[in-house]
Order: sequence, then C-alpha cells, then structure tokens
Amino acid sequence: GYHTASVTSNAWVSPTYDYDRGFDSVYALGRGPRSATGPWDRVRHTIGDVLGDGVLFDLAKRGYDRLRNTDETVSTEDRIHDIVVDHTERNEPTFTWAHYMTVHAPYESDPDSGVRFAEEQPDEEAYRDLIDRARRSPEALSQSERTLLSNLYDDSIRHVDRRIDDLLSAVDLEETVVCITADHGEGLFEHGYFEHPPELHQQLLHVPLVVLSPGVEPRRVTDTVGLESVPALLGRLAGFDAPGSPLCPPWNEDSDTVCSAVAH
Repeated sequence: GYHTASVTSNAWVSPTYDYDRGFDSVYALGRGPRSATGPWDRVRHTIGDVLGDGVLFDLAKRGYDRLRNTDETVSTEDRIHDIVVDHTERNEPTFTWAHYMTVHAPYESDPDSGVRFAEEQPDEEAYRDLIDRARRSPEALSQSERTLLSNLYDDSIRHVDRRIDDLLSAVDLEETVVCITADHGEGLFEHGYFEHPPELHQQLLHVPLVVLSPGVEPRRVTDTVGLESVPALLGRLAGFDAPGSPLCPPWNEDSDTVCSAVAH
C-alpha cells in the first residue's frame, strides 16, 4: 500500500546496478560516468566506460550536458529536498530513500555558510591533484594538506547536516518515521590511508544511526546494531509484523532483540 521512491546521487546505487528494482519512482541524480537513469544517461554511462574518468570523458560529459540542457545551477541537495517533500505530500502512504553523496571526496565546503572549517576551497585543478595524491600516496602529504582535507570533510558534513535539518523542518514529523544512517565512514590518515579502502577500522565501520518515530521517546540504544537490521526496524515502526526477520542481526540469540529495543 506504500508508494516507494529512491533518490540517489551515487553511481554505485543507481539504476545501472539495479537499484531501481522495487521502486515506483526512481530519481538518479549522479553525475559520474557510471550513473544512469533513462536511455540518454545510459549512453553517457557507456561512453564513460569507454573513455574512463579522464579529460576525454570530462569533455564528452560537458557536450552531453549542453545537448541535454542540464541545469547545473540546481544543487543535488536542492533536488533531493524537492523530490522528497513532493513525495511525502502524496495522498497514499509513501516510503522515500534518499542517498546524499556530498560527504564524499572530493569534499566541498558549505556554499551557503559564512563559517567554514577550511579557509578556502582549493583551485579545482590543484584540488584534483591533491585528492589523487591522497589516494595513491597518503604518506607523502604534508600535515597542512591533511588538515585541509580534514577541514573540507568537516565542512561537507556541516553542509549536509544543515540540509537534512531543512528537510526535517519541511515534513510532518508527527506522521513520518525518519531514519538517518550511512553506508560507511571515512579514513583521514589515522591508519595510513585516505577515504574508505576495504579495511575494518572503526573510522569506516562506526556510522550514525538516528531513528525518529512518532510516539517513541528519544533515548540512546547501546546494543550493537548493524545496517542489515534497518529494513526490519522500519517495517516494525510502520506497523508491519516481522518477528524473527533474517534482516535482524544474526549474532543475537533472539533475532528480534535489537529491532525491538530500537522500535519500542
């Protein structure tokens, strides 16, 4: 009975990789070569795979965007905001999944905030070079370069945090269950690497999980909760009975323990 929608700006969770399955409405906002929604974007996806992510692809993408009259002035956060709010105003019950990509390298400082952790956004070419060096040889970066990347990361967090606050102010929280989480954390040189390689450090594994639900008193849950418990948890909060769901953490003797703890 729910109308479902996905709003993604990450190529890896786009229709290219079947993340449109099960959704009534799909909005893929990604700008990368592997993000696609509709036939024209799939053409761009194919060109991107052939040319790679270098200068040739950048030139081809600019030509594509000009041909398609893409509006570069509307930010991804603005589009997510408008789509989610429009979707919640439908007459039937709705479920909306929105995936921000802003808190992800290359980080950008908050364009709307006068207070920033980083003194300035670096020149585009120099910044691209810095990101490449951080990925390839993080140990070679100076302390000031590491600090700059860390500050820009904090700025991007501040930006998304403010935009999520705007979104929560625009929906009826008396009628809405909200779940805020992340797919991974970020390594900022603590263990000798930058971004999120396949490692198992807390910087990558320990992500926020915030749940707001009408009638549920705010509190902190100290049990270990994995992201695989989120679908069953949201189902429980929406009124669906899902006892013994395999989506709850398998390491609990009672698989309902964590879902029940968070939901009730």
